[in-house]
Amino acid sequence: MVPPIEPCAGAITGLVLRCAEGNRAALGTLFDLFYAPVLATVAPQGPSETTDGQVVEVFREVWRRAPRFEVGQDPATWILAVAQGVRPATPVPAAS
Repeated sequence: MVPPIEPCAGAITGLVLRCAEGNRAALGTLFDLFYAPVLATVAPQGPSETTDGQVVEVFREVWRRAPRFEVGQDPATWILAVAQGVRPATPVPAAS
């Protein structure tokens, strides 16, 4: 039996499920809602030159993993777990 979903969590779950169906607008909404928490997860010391790229990579991974999202999971926790698992982008060394 699936536990009851809070209205906000239900809306976020719906967005993740729509991503699983290929809905890019749903991904854009998730990006808008979770940009700041994902940024804080990938760059706890504050933004740097590579953090925007890291945030984008997190949402690419959310898009890829969305079909495996299970209803009943906390979608916010799931998104932040994805963020924790995404490797930081390696800075490109400056040409000398």
